[in-house]
Amino acid sequence: MKKTLSVSCILLALTVLFAALGAVAASAQLPGFTKESVTAYVFELDQTREFECLFLDDLPDVPYLQPVDYLNVIYLDPFTVESNGSGVYTVTNAYSATMVVDAENDTVYFEDYDQFTNCEINEEGTSLEINYVKVNDGYVVAAAEPVTLNLAAYNIDIIGDEGKVYLPLSILAAMFASTYNNALYLDGDICFVRTFDPECYYYGMDLSFLYQETERTEEMAAFSYNSLCFSIDYFFGKPSSTLLAEMLRDHTLDQSLAEFNEETAAARELLQSTSLVDYMNGFMVLGYYLFDGGHTVLTSVPISSYEDYSDSPLMTAWFEEMDKPGPISDMVKDSYNAILTSSMFNKIVETRKAEYKKYEDEIAAEWESGAFLILHEDAAVFVFDSFELTTPNEFKEALDIAEEAGVTAFILDDSCNGGGYVVACNYILSVISNSMFDNPIVTVYTEDPLTEMVVGVNYSFDLNLDGVFDAEDQNVKYDFEFAVLTSQGAFSCGNALPVGCAELGILVMGEPSGGGSCIVSERYTVEGYAFPISEIQKWVRPSGIDYDLGAPVENEYYLSKLDENTNWDFTGFYDFDYLIRLTKHYYEGTPVVLEGFKTEWSTDNGGDLTFVSSADINDFECVRIDGNVLDPANYSVEAGSTIVTLRSGYLWSLPRGEHTITIVSSTGEAEAPFTVDNILTNPITGDDGQFVLWVAMIALSVCVIGTVLISCRTKKTSV
Repeated sequence: MKKTLSVSCILLALTVLFAALGAVAASAQLPGFTKESVTAYVFELDQTREFECLFLDDLPDVPYLQPVDYLNVIYLDPFTVESNGSGVYTVTNAYSATMVVDAENDTVYFEDYDQFTNCEINEEGTSLEINYVKVNDGYVVAAAEPVTLNLAAYNIDIIGDEGKVYLPLSILAAMFASTYNNALYLDGDICFVRTFDPECYYYGMDLSFLYQETERTEEMAAFSYNSLCFSIDYFFGKPSSTLLAEMLRDHTLDQSLAEFNEETAAARELLQSTSLVDYMNGFMVLGYYLFDGGHTVLTSVPISSYEDYSDSPLMTAWFEEMDKPGPISDMVKDSYNAILTSSMFNKIVETRKAEYKKYEDEIAAEWESGAFLILHEDAAVFVFDSFELTTPNEFKEALDIAEEAGVTAFILDDSCNGGGYVVACNYILSVISNSMFDNPIVTVYTEDPLTEMVVGVNYSFDLNLDGVFDAEDQNVKYDFEFAVLTSQGAFSCGNALPVGCAELGILVMGEPSGGGSCIVSERYTVEGYAFPISEIQKWVRPSGIDYDLGAPVENEYYLSKLDENTNWDFTGFYDFDYLIRLTKHYYEGTPVVLEGFKTEWSTDNGGDLTFVSSADINDFECVRIDGNVLDPANYSVEAGSTIVTLRSGYLWSLPRGEHTITIVSSTGEAEAPFTVDNILTNPITGDDGQFVLWVAMIALSVCVIGTVLISCRTKKTSV
């Protein structure tokens, strides 16, 4: 008995010893840290809380925060946390969805990330009040897949201590940025920010203290780069329009930068440099390869910083670096210039500004947002370059004015629309859908690339904007032929409008819109620099239309053309006479001239002149010039659809000035103006035209007689 007891005591002692040693070993693996109470400004300067934070010894400017503390700020629904032992913690939302945090393996697991984040977002005190939309219901199209966020792969620690768990603030911010509630650490305080809310205190802060240093520690450089990679790998929408999109589907950001090309490999090194000047340059190059048209703009980190704090030590050093010739500065400037020239947006804006001068006297209404309405012939053109919260009111006023004017066509000029509030875009779609199909419900489909979940949400709108959702909204209908004029300059919601109209069967003309499939939010680097980025919520359509490829435009409604110098010409976008004809052609089947509208012919080229009607060749009847049937000897006609070519001999006989060709078919008449610049004629009409023709023939006869006489004299002299 005594022997057994002794052995038992020895075994017990060894067990305790090994356990203690194990605890010491485990403790030794944890990085050194200190705990501090940190003040947090909760969306307003007069709303503060104190949070217990951890600071690692080698990362004194990176606060670690308890996830439950963070979540209970950005959401109104409560979150709780429970320690499961062995370094595992379960965070649960008000609807029993969970987030499992494993501090031993540095992982975060979601059975259903979308369900976990589907809580009431804290919008208390926000200046953005939208009262003309409500959610009817939603449904799952494709279920969410479980997700594990492996922070260990990025050398980022999760800290468990005294029954509590802590994650870096920058990681929590990236994980839940789609709420539009975000946070960053600034000058010893945590600042909770309502993204893009102009009334939020953050957007009026003096951030010059961020630009006083030009160097950072190796530990900070590594953590900053790893946090950026984590954020991009898991919470970037990866729109198909980015240069790295395809590679990022199967590779991490770090792998993609290392392997894509020499420039991205250089950017990878710059982003990890202890020099903040190098870091800025890395963002410039990375910004080019992640640029998606306007949502993801990493170049804003140095560019905006320089605009606001050019006199700071950091931005002064950065500008001096850019001013020097060298491989890095050349690469950075080339990347930025490539972004600036990647779109024809500026050319489109300049063209529209010039072309719209001729319609200045036809402006029927203007609004403070910059939107305006033009009434031209049988059409109203609503011009708006962004979707503001006031856009629905302006759009409805424009519709009422157009209805009173008695026009047939209502054209939305979306060609320079850079986006804005999606709710305003969906209001317009609701009015159009209700007007044409008696269906005011707008269904928005979104996909989460992280979980592969697809959901559809049905929205109703207060269409008459009287503050009440009732049956009266169903009566907001307009008997117009609706059309959307769009271009590659139309981005984000400016892209969503023509995509939605295309699915409704509404005429879309111009050229494919500019893309922008993801919801945009703002992110912050660990250092505190802000940049916009495409979030993981992407708009998708059941039809399979890829938002990033823009709204499709059929060939006969394609308006951008290459001129004789192979430069893009967008003047056809803003020829309202032609747009009206295209609209009638689309809705009424009226033939339209697809090529040759407002073309010019001069004696300088002296060739034939071709016009193409959309009518079928089998329906062709005749050609009229200025209302008179033209002798078939003066033109040829062939299929494709109907191609009419005026012969040069006939064109020489036309008086200088404007004329009208009408290609007559059994299905209707396609009409187009054209201009003749004839050096042998003057702009005269009636019988005088015959006189000019006789004068031209006499002049030609004199030339011929003179040539014959000279020829005869030459022969006589030779004899």
